[in-house]
Amino acid sequence: MHQKFKSNIFLSITIYIIFIFHNCSYSQDYDSIGEMEDIINKVLKEDLYTRFTPKAKIIQNEKVITREESFANAKFDDGSLISIGPDSSVIIDSWIYDPDKSLTDGVINLGKGFLRFASSNVGENKVKLTANAVTLSLRGTVLDFAKERDQTALGVVSGEVEVNTKFGTTIIPEGSFYFASASKPQGSILTSPPKLLLDKMVETSSVALKAGKEIIYPKLKYPRMPNGRILELSTLHGNISFCLREELGDNKLSLFHNLTEKISYKIKPDKIIPDYALLLNGMKITANNIGPMESIFYFGSLGVIGTNVDDNDNQLFISLNRYKRLDGEYNEIGRASSGFDILYKIKEGVLSLNDL
Repeated sequence: MHQKFKSNIFLSITIYIIFIFHNCSYSQDYDSIGEMEDIINKVLKEDLYTRFTPKAKIIQNEKVITREESFANAKFDDGSLISIGPDSSVIIDSWIYDPDKSLTDGVINLGKGFLRFASSNVGENKVKLTANAVTLSLRGTVLDFAKERDQTALGVVSGEVEVNTKFGTTIIPEGSFYFASASKPQGSILTSPPKLLLDKMVETSSVALKAGKEIIYPKLKYPRMPNGRILELSTLHGNISFCLREELGDNKLSLFHNLTEKISYKIKPDKIIPDYALLLNGMKITANNIGPMESIFYFGSLGVIGTNVDDNDNQLFISLNRYKRLDGEYNEIGRASSGFDILYKIKEGVLSLNDL
């Protein structure tokens, strides 16, 4: 009897110790990494039953699921912000913030739907966003990210984003867009928002406004094509649209303005110019040798347009980077982020700016 009593006490103490150890481990593994701010309608945890509420803590490996007409704003412990649109699924795969080193490292996966993310301006940020086979590395960025089945769309509202796929790395600067799908997994850089992204952003903003809330950074808008002649260049990397000013005397592309109206729009080119080739540091890249070089291409956004005319050559040059290069052979051509000059060039002797 006495022996049995001692055994029961020993068993109880053992269970108690295991319980305490388990709870300590649990609390260490699930420390808060941020909290919800605005919640509209059904914003659920992974069990599809538990609802998030304002001020609810966000933990490692958290899954956030929104239903139709639902929306969430959240803030991470480093100051980063996120808006999650309706009918979306987001997983915080990992998140580590070290205030002593001013370092944030983490991975956020967009399973479906839409999010707007604004990285913290404090310290070093190594946060990555993923969807399908696309990984985004952020550089002081406000971006929109959308996924629907095999389609992935990105809009860089502010800053710069590095897009990584198995096909290589692409730099998407502020005011530019990216779209990838199963039919074109390498992705395309766009000069206007793809329909998937624009529809998701407008839907998210609308749901928030109906409830008296706002998406983070609500005043930052997508760029749009200004008035002027639209050229569509048919290139090895797909079609790219440029807009010329109505007055061509300055030989430059129009800069983009903010999109103030939240409506969809289409760009119809005045002229489609076929058969562009790609020049990289003066070396012509053709279909036969483009494969090995593809991994080092760094594309930029729209920059300037100009001509290089002499007795033997009459050419149109267009840069895909918005920043001017002042130290090179072509003083109106931008420099890509990698240091390479990436230019599109019409076949020699075929077309000049005045012909447009």
